Amino acid sequence: MAVDVTHAVLYTDSATTGESRRHQLWFVLERPELDATLVHLFSAGKSRPAWVDNLTAKPRCRLEIGTHRFEARFRGPLTDPGESRRVVALFGDKYQDRIRSTPAVWSGVTGVITVDLL
Repeated sequence: MAVDVTHAVLYTDSATTGESRRHQLWFVLERPELDATLVHLFSAGKSRPAWVDNLTAKPRCRLEIGTHRFEARFRGPLTDPGESRRVVALFGDKYQDRIRSTPAVWSGVTGVITVDLL
């Protein structure tokens, strides 16, 4: 699935109220040339945004990437340092024209999570 859009829309259910929540996030596809089944998501701002808490409590979610809609399941945050560096580099490559920071800034990013497309 080759998709040339900048944001994915993630729909989660609130961990506290159960209401549906919409989140616009940066994303990268894992191996897009092979019909990706893993999507990495990132949102600048708080170190642990509410959408991560929502996914931790209720891992099933929905994801829109361009005109494509998917059911998905939260896999979790990236915890392996080598894997985190690799995925953060993917974000840096994709969004380098949109950010004013250097790759060194991206090396400290911890807010990347992964979902599996179902």
